[in-house]
Amino acid sequence: MAALRRLLVLSLTAFVIGGAPLGAGKAWAGVEVSPCSPQVRAVLTSLEISSLEVANSTTGDITEDRRGGTSRVGYQVWLALTDKPGKLVLEFNTRCQFKQAYTRGGLELAGVKAF
Repeated sequence: MAALRRLLVLSLTAFVIGGAPLGAGKAWAGVEVSPCSPQVRAVLTSLEISSLEVANSTTGDITEDRRGGTSRVGYQVWLALTDKPGKLVLEFNTRCQFKQAYTRGGLELAGVKAF
């Protein structure tokens, strides 16, 4: 990251399931997260996190400064889990290929690195 400065631009886009928050107890099928919805659900499923465990979330662009301006290089999803401190962060490239998962703010999940 020293060569390229990465900027995170968080949008106010929330995960929604059929008009209700992701943690509202409905099935994954209705998750609307542009543009990586299926990949987010797949990663959460692989981490054994159900929709009932997600309290809220935001998504945003990962950008890099380039000579001609700023370019989007991926997406970052921040998820708050019910009754747990901190956040789970998922990163994807612009083709929604999963890059990495990590936690922030004291959240501990088996097999996920913490910062």
